[in-house]
Amino acid sequence: MKKTLFFLLFVFCSNEVVVDESEPLVTTEVVVNTTTKLDDTDLMLDNFHKWWISNNLKESNIYLNPTETEYTNNFISQFIIDDRDTSNDPFLYYPYKNNPFSKVVIYDLHDSYEGDFTICNKIKGAAGTAILDEIHPLEDSYLTSHTYTCVNDETTLLFGFPYFQDGKWWIFKSIPNSEKIITEDCEDPCGSIYTHWATKIEFRPIRGTFFDQQTEQIEFLDDFSENYDEISYEVPHDVINFAIFYPKLNFNQECANIIENDLLTSIKANVDDKIDLVENYIDSDDDISREDLSGFEWLQLTYDVLEINESLYSVIFRWNSYSYGAAHPQDYYFTVNYFVNDTEEDIESCTRFNIRDEIGGYYYEERGMDFQSHYYDLIYQQLCFSDTNWLGCDNIYGDEDYPDYAYPYSVFDDVGAVFGITKNGLFIQFQNYSIGSYAQGAPRIIVPFTTYKMFSNNLLLRWKIIDLECEFSDSLPTTYEPQKESVLCGSSY
Repeated sequence: MKKTLFFLLFVFCSNEVVVDESEPLVTTEVVVNTTTKLDDTDLMLDNFHKWWISNNLKESNIYLNPTETEYTNNFISQFIIDDRDTSNDPFLYYPYKNNPFSKVVIYDLHDSYEGDFTICNKIKGAAGTAILDEIHPLEDSYLTSHTYTCVNDETTLLFGFPYFQDGKWWIFKSIPNSEKIITEDCEDPCGSIYTHWATKIEFRPIRGTFFDQQTEQIEFLDDFSENYDEISYEVPHDVINFAIFYPKLNFNQECANIIENDLLTSIKANVDDKIDLVENYIDSDDDISREDLSGFEWLQLTYDVLEINESLYSVIFRWNSYSYGAAHPQDYYFTVNYFVNDTEEDIESCTRFNIRDEIGGYYYEERGMDFQSHYYDLIYQQLCFSDTNWLGCDNIYGDEDYPDYAYPYSVFDDVGAVFGITKNGLFIQFQNYSIGSYAQGAPRIIVPFTTYKMFSNNLLLRWKIIDLECEFSDSLPTTYEPQKESVLCGSSY
């Protein structure tokens, strides 16, 4: 026979107020009289704890090895700070207000990073207590405070500090009321003051977007300057201010020349177009002199080095131009990606490749070669993380033509994206206006390789990516990158 158990309301010295359940708990046998005297409260709670330890608390403790403990503790000091203005750690990727755990994702399929997910927002200060079915390894207790509120139809809350174990981040998630059952072996009087019961769940911090600040080296990427020399392309002109720079390999002369010649072809075409535009404009307007336009016309080329090593070259370039009378400058991004190869004749050479053609996935006549759906999940999460996004975080699978995709457009065609390779993942740069206004900037994201291998139509790219991962695998992961579940390094692949 099922009976109903009502909670009492308690106020503790911590000033925490525990609010009554919105729904009654279901119990198989135990009945607690709602007129229970206050003197019996301690006994009621004591009996509940004995029952909890005997029936719900798992015997095996969560053990963090020394490395996991150190890694977790280093980030917990940042977790409890909500409004840091600066970060001295170069491996913290563009977190909201510099807090690496501002937003996290939990998945409906707990053993997979695919499918429906829920975004949870970190809160300031504790707003409730949960009783856990395991001893929290950082707090040495099975009671802990509310730390995240999740954005879903249910009232899903996360509790306690996150901790790092077995290459993943973990936290405790509230369980539904329907699962909170007190069985008949709880000695009478038996009752709980804990509004929430919680169990362990894996989660992922969201990387989010970061934006082009017109710098020439993204701050959290490695410094590859020892592998190249910066070259200045000089264009004398009395009206247009040209400032054009590009990197040239300094360890492989043949490949350096091949890449440089390709770049010079593109640079010369853009320079000639700019000169023709200005000269034609001056010739067509008698009221404007060359002196009037001087200083108002420019064309600049800057770059970010994503990866330069003995086998891979990946650089993103940014054209920035301004024309007289325009409301603001214009930007345009492109990437250059090369394999640096050793041929059978032991002659070094370069092979340029297009990442769009290399990515495995699905081919649609309208969309072309497209990401697999789990890549879109990660892209979507990162874009909707930004305060300036226009996507929002609802209607994840809203495209009737492509129901398997979280993102409603092809990143290859509809939103104008360019791609590069880094040790940390696939680099995606969106053009201005592609997913927001000019004032919002041109967003960048990185899709990690650590969880999803990039399946390649050209196996050479896959091996290069694995090599990059192996080079990086001995280090602890960044906040945003759990360790690989299966490490291929040192194997035959």
